[in-house]
Amino acid sequence: MSEAITEPRSYLTRAHRIIAMRLGNALAPLHHLNSNMRMRVVLMFILVSQEDGLTVGELAKRCGVWKTLASRYLSDLGITNRHGKPGLGLVTIVQQVYGDRREKRVYLTERGLEILWQMRAALTESRPRARF
Repeated sequence: MSEAITEPRSYLTRAHRIIAMRLGNALAPLHHLNSNMRMRVVLMFILVSQEDGLTVGELAKRCGVWKTLASRYLSDLGITNRHGKPGLGLVTIVQQVYGDRREKRVYLTERGLEILWQMRAALTESRPRARF
């Protein structure tokens, strides 16, 4: 008995396919840096890019994880990852000089800003191309 061959179909409208293409293109720069990047790490990068200078604790709360996990994700995004190997270099973590020295704030690096601009460009293309 032979199986019937069916035509490919999409569950998305044309407008939704364009949005999905833009989303894939926006995530592509992060995927090219590390194809095995966890979604929580991607979310952490997006949170830092939305509001530069938040504390690790504030980012943990917004990401819905413990501070230890947030620190782990941020170190992977930082200059040196949690294993002491080169990280992605997208964020820098700055310790407070005055007040509570345990408080650390997170900022995008120049490389992080470059990735952010690439993501923004992909989201605002008038005619997105499939390149993920």
